[in-house]
Amino acid sequence: MPIRDTFWNIPHWAETAQYILALLTAIVFLYGVTRRVLRWRKGRSEKRPGNFGARLWSIVTQVFGQRRTLEEKYPGLMHFTIFWGMLVLAIGTALATIDWDVTHLFFGFQILTGWIYVVYELILDILGLLVIAGLCMAIYRRYISRPSRLQNFPLNLLPNCSTSSPYRSTSISVP
Repeated sequence: MPIRDTFWNIPHWAETAQYILALLTAIVFLYGVTRRVLRWRKGRSEKRPGNFGARLWSIVTQVFGQRRTLEEKYPGLMHFTIFWGMLVLAIGTALATIDWDVTHLFFGFQILTGWIYVVYELILDILGLLVIAGLCMAIYRRYISRPSRLQNFPLNLLPNCSTSSPYRSTSISVP
């Protein structure tokens, strides 16, 4: 039966170290967010014009629908695939964490088994490929076609391409 093999071939000390580092990372992150929020609260409130519902819907369409970026086909599709691919991969990672650290640890069962696991992996693999396609489009646009309005920095996109899917492809286990 297909199952997600979490921490396969990883010694217990490394698993523990991973959780300790994750906790330290979360603490540093929360410290930074707290500093920003305290700084922002020192300012005066702003009178925002317009309907709150309309502004909220605008945020939803701009962020999740990528409305403005999709006005230009190539960069729009590039941003859309990277955004949705990374969002779904983040949700998939959260689901895998819940599956192992909550349901397996506290309740003794796993959600990601059998056909559910196969569909889960298929979706994440497809979206991982979309991220790679979007990143390749970004590399092509920035370093080969070079639109004049973009500043061309050194190859700052390559680390993203090299870390996402090679790891994902090694985590698949179907015994």
